Amino acid sequence: MLRSLLMASLFTTAAAAGAQDAYLTNYYIPRFIRTGSTNSIDVRVRNFSSSPLFTFRVDWRWGNGAVNEGFWQNTTGITGNQYWPYTHPTAFAPVTAGTGMLKIWVVTFGETNPANDTLFFPVSAISQWSEKAVLLDAWTGTWCPYCPPANTMGNLLNTDPHIVVAKHHAADEYSSPSSTQYFNQYNVTYTPAGVLDQGEYGMYAPNPDHDQWDAQTQARLQGVSPVSISVNATVNEWTRDLTVTVTANFQTAFNGDFTLNAYLLEDNMSGTQNNAPANYMHEQIVRDVMGGTLGVPSAVPSAPVAGTNYSHTFTRSVPAEWNISNLRVVGYITHRQGATAYTLNVAKGGLLPVGVPEGMTRNALCRIAPNPIVDHFTVDVPDMTGQATLTVIAADGRAVLEQQVVLMPGASLQVADVVKLPAGTYQVRIATASEERHGRVVKLN
Repeated sequence: MLRSLLMASLFTTAAAAGAQDAYLTNYYIPRFIRTGSTNSIDVRVRNFSSSPLFTFRVDWRWGNGAVNEGFWQNTTGITGNQYWPYTHPTAFAPVTAGTGMLKIWVVTFGETNPANDTLFFPVSAISQWSEKAVLLDAWTGTWCPYCPPANTMGNLLNTDPHIVVAKHHAADEYSSPSSTQYFNQYNVTYTPAGVLDQGEYGMYAPNPDHDQWDAQTQARLQGVSPVSISVNATVNEWTRDLTVTVTANFQTAFNGDFTLNAYLLEDNMSGTQNNAPANYMHEQIVRDVMGGTLGVPSAVPSAPVAGTNYSHTFTRSVPAEWNISNLRVVGYITHRQGATAYTLNVAKGGLLPVGVPEGMTRNALCRIAPNPIVDHFTVDVPDMTGQATLTVIAADGRAVLEQQVVLMPGASLQVADVVKLPAGTYQVRIATASEERHGRVVKLN
């Protein structure tokens, strides 16, 4: 009886408000999640109708499972650009492995357009998994006046070991045919633009709003991957012959169309940039898409076996104008569905010069403490010795501090000349003639 009276009251209130056109926004869940993980259903409820929306609830269902009804929410009236945050009382927490469509929809009275009421997310819960890294392909150009802030965001994101940033240059001195052809598949006619994980089967459109890239990559890092990826590269610095091997290993195997690919990137290129200071530092330049736009289709079978390594080796000669000391590689595995694609996982690595002992790779991370800093910090690089250059690079690519140092076995570097630096995030680079270490430090006021 009480429920009948409540429903009658809600209907009366809604009917008095007029016709509604409710819809949902601001929800994302990774493509692959761990079994047993708790995923809160947090959405925003909006209303296309000019008639205020006073009452609604949100329900969800995964695959053929039971419908999880939410609570009825009374509001002060939602119209126009307004929204009402809603957290479903039942979180999505699959106990067993499985794949299904997560459907989340809003329920109102007097709904006039049910076609836009539901959000759809294909989700696989897996019990055997690897850590997920995210690939951000960015479209930029030295002639682009709007690109420096996006480049800065890319530089900051790339310091995270689980985020790989690759910048494809449009019609400038850093362009390459393979890079241009690769990014042209997204039909982007503007810069800057960013694409996450190769468009996520067509569900992620190229995004010019670089201030959203950080939150979007962090949301994707909450997921996992069914496959691990590794990349190993060697280069003969005399002949300039490069060999890159990308290896994938499925923890949870499934059937599909898979390809392996690799990028050759160049960092630390001082040059021009529209709307930026002189001697601008360009990072993450895509010099070559080694497997072509679609990658190599024969490396991974359509029915891979869990626990089995699948590899492909790429070779090329490094042009004389590319600085081998600034080069590194990226390897990734793609799952394709028709004309769409998704990056299952990605890894980045340095180049190992032929004849250098194994493990002495370039571009590894260095240890910095304290972090954040106020007036000084210490850099620990116990596996490097000899003459080196320590450079502190601001977010806009400027080298704000450069010192010639001598690295001693087991010793740490004390850097005390940072008290006058503005607050912000800085990249720290230590380079010898044969290798580099990188880190990120946050300067407080």
